[in-house]
Amino acid sequence: MAKIPKTEMRVLSVRLPDRIWNIVRHLANKNYRSLNNQILKIFEDWLVEHGYMEETERTKFDE
Repeated sequence: MAKIPKTEMRVLSVRLPDRIWNIVRHLANKNYRSLNNQILKIFEDWLVEHGYMEETERTKFDE
């Protein structure tokens, strides 16, 4: 049985150049994260840094 996520998620498609995709995949492997979690962390880091989101609003994952 699938876990019910605590946060609503939306499935979208993103086009990235191979060079960027490979860097993100490498970072995810290096930090023991899934590719999806690494991309989410990059987005959330940027949003917090630019004042669009508070640190306490970050997504919580049961990893």
